[in-house]
Amino acid sequence: MKRVLLIVTLLALTALAFVWRIRVYKNVQAQEVVSLASEWRTHGKPVHVFRARQGAVHFYTKVRMEIKSKRSSFSWVTRDTAERLRAGQRFYTKGPHPACTGRVVSVSLSPDRLTGMYYVNFAIDQEADFSGQKRVLAYVDTSSKKGVLFVPNAAVFMVKNRPYVWVAQEGTAVQRPVVLGEENCDTTVVVQGLDEGEAVIVGGMSVLEEGDLVRIQGKGHRAKRHS
Repeated sequence: MKRVLLIVTLLALTALAFVWRIRVYKNVQAQEVVSLASEWRTHGKPVHVFRARQGAVHFYTKVRMEIKSKRSSFSWVTRDTAERLRAGQRFYTKGPHPACTGRVVSVSLSPDRLTGMYYVNFAIDQEADFSGQKRVLAYVDTSSKKGVLFVPNAAVFMVKNRPYVWVAQEGTAVQRPVVLGEENCDTTVVVQGLDEGEAVIVGGMSVLEEGDLVRIQGKGHRAKRHS
């Protein structure tokens, strides 16, 4: 009987200790949340920004290249892709294979009779060791637009199928509707809704609400509200 009572007592003490730890953990969490909220109210929520700018934006066509040697490669592409490719266009590749650059040497004028695909020949600028890898993904610079306003793709989000960006305007976060143009793998052209030089928020957006005080990171800048 004594042994049973001892076991029950130990179990009860263990349960009490566990409950106590949970309460302590929740109290610490609550204090951290209150502290963080207080800091945000005083100094603003930390954000990273990109200054909307005008310039040339390049648009790339993805092509899966077959490696022939350290200095040459080829690909079979669809008619739609072939129509965008021209001799002399530049390309680059990304990892995990060695990054390299090169140019389009030629694009066949007629398709293969059996597959309907078009043959493209590429030259690689410098010898690259692909360690037995037979295929790499290349990004061919097939077109560009000059003098357009652009922002990173990460800045754009959708609300009811309409594009918006967050702008740090006089120290506060403002949702701004925008009209978009073309985009590439990392950049979006903005046709309407932004001016050059405006601070478009690209980091810290997940905790933002309209009118929040914001603090721009990496600039030594603390936002202030303007009346």
